[in-house]
Amino acid sequence: MTRIDELVSEHLSWGMHFSPELEREYREHHAQRSVKPLRFGLVMILLLMLAASLPWLGDPNMRRLNEIMCRYVLSPAVVMVVWASFSVRFPRYAQILMCFLAVFITSGFLLVQHVGPEDFYERQSVIPTLFVVFGVFTIAGLGFWNAVYTAILISAISLFWIFKVRPLAWDIQVEKTVYLGFAFVLGLAAAYPTDRALRRDFLLGRLLMDEKQRSEMLLSNVLPEPIKERLKEKWEVIAESYEDATVLFADVVNFTPFAAGLAPENVVGFLNGIFSQFDELVEKHGLEKIKTVGDAYMVAGGLPTPKPDHLEAVAALALEMQGVMASTVGPDGGPMEIRIGIQTGPLMAGVIGTRKFVYDLWGDTVNTASRMESHGIGGKTQVTEEVVSLLGDRFEFEERGPVLVKGKGEMVTYWLVGRKALASDAPALKAGAVSAVH
Repeated sequence: MTRIDELVSEHLSWGMHFSPELEREYREHHAQRSVKPLRFGLVMILLLMLAASLPWLGDPNMRRLNEIMCRYVLSPAVVMVVWASFSVRFPRYAQILMCFLAVFITSGFLLVQHVGPEDFYERQSVIPTLFVVFGVFTIAGLGFWNAVYTAILISAISLFWIFKVRPLAWDIQVEKTVYLGFAFVLGLAAAYPTDRALRRDFLLGRLLMDEKQRSEMLLSNVLPEPIKERLKEKWEVIAESYEDATVLFADVVNFTPFAAGLAPENVVGFLNGIFSQFDELVEKHGLEKIKTVGDAYMVAGGLPTPKPDHLEAVAALALEMQGVMASTVGPDGGPMEIRIGIQTGPLMAGVIGTRKFVYDLWGDTVNTASRMESHGIGGKTQVTEEVVSLLGDRFEFEERGPVLVKGKGEMVTYWLVGRKALASDAPALKAGAVSAVH
């Protein structure tokens, strides 16, 4: 037995039922799928009945029967169902309506035959019912058990008619009963594997959709959304240049020696707890998490989707990340700190590799942001003069002074201290101060 067959057997009982929730989904799916074939099948039946009513074809009594059926029973029923099938609510009631239609058509045939000549009634009494029974199991699009119950009902109506309402000779009654039984068994033989195959296809489609959603989620966690969509359309090397973007690097201070004395699950659990909070903040500010390497965390703003306030958003993120770490206690009960470095400017971004590929950044801006982090101090966020010149009116900075930066030489750097109070905040701050005094 294949894995697919195992999954089908696990979810689908021999009685052709899923679990209640899955069964409800299947019926909605099946009803939606069967609307167009149902319209086509009903129209074809009507056309065949009309063709059988042509003057030069067949028995005059049969032509008359077809003419009456088409005019008074079949045509109104088909028109009503086809018209109703365009309603958005039709799939919900399609099964019930098709059951009713089968009973209605069977009753119409019996009533029309009832007024016909005796010999004609004797010959044709259950023949239309045979076709309705078989149609219920095939073109009607009913679920298996709905088809079974409907076929039993219309067969019972026909048998009641030929046994009680307008009785036939005993041998003819037995013959007609055998005909109906044969049609029922033949219909079962067609309907059971068909319905099981439809349910199997539905289940496989649902499992495939679940797998696709999981794959989409995993891919979204690896690549930015616009990059993911581009790669889904066409696999190609992606390399783009950005004239204005911001990069943030963060690193947990002294994490390597700290983690050496912990169990692996404790180390991973601790980092996961911190980085999950960082992920929420990144999403809150509309930024892009690039990657994590060990205890290092990298974020960018302004790419791949342009964001006019990317530098301000990254600065606000850095302050909130420091706030998260200030309230974090390590597994040993001691305080934890991170170093953060920020730089803004031009850079390049793209996807490299064909196996375990990543979306990464390159350029002097990236290198400088990394140096700001590695040359920083725990609990502080170090930035360059470019950042201060762009954010000096909205954030508070403290000059650190000249710092010898590897690969860059001597640079004047600053600590990001916090946001400046805006003029619009002054009344609220003053009111708070007054209420505190009182």
